[in-house]
Amino acid sequence: MRNAMGFVLIHGGGLESWVWERVIPQLELPAITAHRIPPAANWKMLSLEECTRFVERQITDAEMNKAIIVAHSIGGVIARELAILAPQLVEGIVFLSANVPIAGKSSLSTLPLAQRIELAIGQWLAKWNLTPVKAVQRYIAETLCHDLDAAATRQMLERGTNPEPTALFFEPTSRFPFPNVPCTYVKLTNDRALHPSVQEQMAARINANVVTIASGHTVMLSCPQELAEVLNRVAHDVLPCAKLTAQ
Repeated sequence: MRNAMGFVLIHGGGLESWVWERVIPQLELPAITAHRIPPAANWKMLSLEECTRFVERQITDAEMNKAIIVAHSIGGVIARELAILAPQLVEGIVFLSANVPIAGKSSLSTLPLAQRIELAIGQWLAKWNLTPVKAVQRYIAETLCHDLDAAATRQMLERGTNPEPTALFFEPTSRFPFPNVPCTYVKLTNDRALHPSVQEQMAARINANVVTIASGHTVMLSCPQELAEVLNRVAHDVLPCAKLTAQ
């Protein structure tokens, strides 16, 4: 039986589906956590479209007619492409401190120069299997965990270093303009990974409704209840006639 509506949760860089565990029980629509690397695929060789089409297949496999896409950080690149490649599935998008590239530009190109260089070096080192583990752990601790509790910090340090397809950072996005989809941008005011001023630029680029949460970059771990409340409000606004069913 097909679900009429649901959330599709797209995690940020280095993370996986576990990062949503604190949020999902509080959502008023069914939710799936989307992966971007198909089983047995070589993450180094995947294209942006292949990642996006894999997310699309997960939505259809979950038998959702329509989805509210919730995209964190680099997941915003996939959300943008999904709205263009599979508009029939996208009822709305919530960007969480997400990268939303300009049409025809890569996600890295939209970032400040220093951050662009840092991320580019990190991606190439990962592709060559030369990732400096201690430096990555220090970055995670200082940039992504500064407002997390001990349990979440431990999860991030142990499970927050998954490899990411290089295409998400370097490949140009579709040249088609961003479609007319209801968008909310959740600006995280204590974010050390994507500065609030850059988040504002991303939100303005797609004319999104902006909601503010006083959180660091991993808001689903630091403020899961507040985030769930935002997502549920979006569901009520986007789907005023839908019957919201608690999981």
